Amino acid sequence: MIGVPTYMTCSDLIHFVHPCESISEMKIVRDSTPNRYMVILKFKSYRATMAFYARCNGTKFNPLEEDKCNLMFVEKVEITTENSGGSLARENMTELPTCTVCLERLDDSIVTILCNHSFHTECLEQWADTTCPVCRHNQTPEEVDAPTCSNCGKSTDLWMCLICGSLGCGRYVEAHAYRHFETTGHTFTLQVGGNLVWDYAGDNYVHRIIQNAADGKVVEVQPGRNENDKQQDKVDEIQLEYSNMLAQQLEKQRSFFEDKIKAMEESMNNFRDGMVLEMNNLRLELDESKAEVKKLNSNLQSMKSAKENLEKKLNTANSKITKLQQELTEEQQMSEMVRKDKDMLLKQKEDLVWKNNIEIKDLREQLHDVMMHFDAKAKIEGGEMLTEEELQSASVELLQPKEKHQRRKKKK
Repeated sequence: MIGVPTYMTCSDLIHFVHPCESISEMKIVRDSTPNRYMVILKFKSYRATMAFYARCNGTKFNPLEEDKCNLMFVEKVEITTENSGGSLARENMTELPTCTVCLERLDDSIVTILCNHSFHTECLEQWADTTCPVCRHNQTPEEVDAPTCSNCGKSTDLWMCLICGSLGCGRYVEAHAYRHFETTGHTFTLQVGGNLVWDYAGDNYVHRIIQNAADGKVVEVQPGRNENDKQQDKVDEIQLEYSNMLAQQLEKQRSFFEDKIKAMEESMNNFRDGMVLEMNNLRLELDESKAEVKKLNSNLQSMKSAKENLEKKLNTANSKITKLQQELTEEQQMSEMVRKDKDMLLKQKEDLVWKNNIEIKDLREQLHDVMMHFDAKAKIEGGEMLTEEELQSASVELLQPKEKHQRRKKKK
C-alpha cells in the first residue's frame, strides 16, 4: 500500500483493512514523499490477497478526503540494518515474541510500526494514543507542512528572501517574490530546492551553492587545472563586490527593521496605555453595575415581601368572599322557600275565604227558609184566615245549593 497520507493513524488504517481477516502481518515503512508513508501487508493465502486487492484498490480512505488506496504487489522485501544481522532473529531462537499489550504470542494478525515494535492488530486498535505503547514513538510519520508562497499559497517555483526569510513565488507564477523586493528593497533571494541566489538589482544570479548529495552540506569546489587565473581573479572580485553589497544591504535592513521595531514598540506602548485606560473605565463601570445590582436586589427583596403580604391579604379576602357567597346562596335559597310558602298560604287563604263565603250564603238561604217556615207556621197558628183556594194553590219549595267544585271553577 503506497502513498498513505499521514493523517491516517494506525487506528484508522486498522479500521480500513479490518473487514479482511486474512492479513497475517502489517508493517509501516517510511516514504521519501513528504506527508506519505507505505504499508507492507502479508496475507495468509493468494486468494485473500486478490480479494483484498479487488475490494480496496482505488477506494477512498475517508469519504471526506480525496486520497485513495493504491495497492501494488511486492516481489521481495530487502531490509538493510546498521549492524549486519542485528535486527534478524537468532538461529537458535524458537520462542515467538510476545505482544507488549496483551502479553500473548505474536503468531497472527501482527502490525509493526515505525519503531519496529510489533503488536496484535486488535491490541493496537484499542490503543487510544497515536504513539507506540512501548517507546512512545509515533506510530506513523508526522505530517510536514510543505513550503508555500506567503501571499497566494502556491508551492511551486518558490524563492526565499535572504534578508527576512519571506517566501514568494517566482515571476513565472504570481511574481510575489519580486513584489517583496519592490516593497522592502531586499535584493537577494534563494531558490527553494534549487540553491540558486538571484540578484534583483543586477538581474542575474550571484553564485551557485554546491551541496553534497549525501548529507546536503556545502562543499568547496577546487578550480580546474585548465582555468585561467585572471578569470578566477575576476570572479573573486565580483564575489567580493557582491559580498560588500550584501553587507550594505544587510546594514540597511538592520536599520530598517530597528526603526520598525521601535515604531512597533511605540505602538504597543500606546496600545497598552489605551488598554489600561479602557480597563480602568471598565472597572468603574463594573463597580457601578455591582452597586446597581445590589440596589436592585434590595428592591427585589422588598418587593417580594410586599408581594407576600398582598398574597396573604388576597387569600384572606378570597376566603371572606367565598364565605359571603355561600351565605348569599343560602339566603337566596331561604328567600325562595319563603316565597313559595307565602304563595301556597295565599292560595290556601283564598280557597278558605271562597269556601266560607259559599257556606255563609247557604246558611243565609237556609235561615231565610227557616224564617219563612216559622212565619207561615205562626200565621197558621195565629188563626189568620186563609182561603181554601190559597191553601190548595200554595206550595213549599226548597232551594238546593249548587255544587262547590263548579263554583270554584267559575271563580277561577
